[in-house]
Amino acid sequence: MDKNDIMLRPTFIYWVNKNFVLMGAIFAVFLIWNYFFQSYEYIKYFVMILCLWLGGKITYSYVDILFCTSWLITEEQIKIYRGVFSKSINYIELYRVYDYSEEQSFIQSLTHNTTVIIFSGDRSTPKLVIAGIEANTEIINIIRKRVELQKKSNLVYEVTNNKY
Repeated sequence: MDKNDIMLRPTFIYWVNKNFVLMGAIFAVFLIWNYFFQSYEYIKYFVMILCLWLGGKITYSYVDILFCTSWLITEEQIKIYRGVFSKSINYIELYRVYDYSEEQSFIQSLTHNTTVIIFSGDRSTPKLVIAGIEANTEIINIIRKRVELQKKSNLVYEVTNNKY
């Protein structure tokens, strides 16, 4: 990793926002089980298995999002690292990027997270969604400057069909 490379990872608060409903479901099932169905043996095992399954989903999501998902923006490429059990690395050449946008939902604005979307001519990843990163970064400007630099160095010129 070079000193100019930028490593982006989803934040913990993004993971909480994404799994809030699932965590609430586990809590509700556990409370209902403790209050109403403690004496019924067959329901007790069903609820226990359901809670274990939902807990496993949350644990997998925690490991997948926070430890096994990252985006490395170098001077020439964007590298996408994914996978818990089987790892994959996808590469997008910066000279192929033709548009980018930044979106922020109401919950994301409260928690200072944002989603950056990068559109490229890459066949495997034409739309890259970088979700859950900190909102105070100037990542769009950095990407824009690096894309322009790569297009100049690789002699890539954009031809548009706009009538103005």
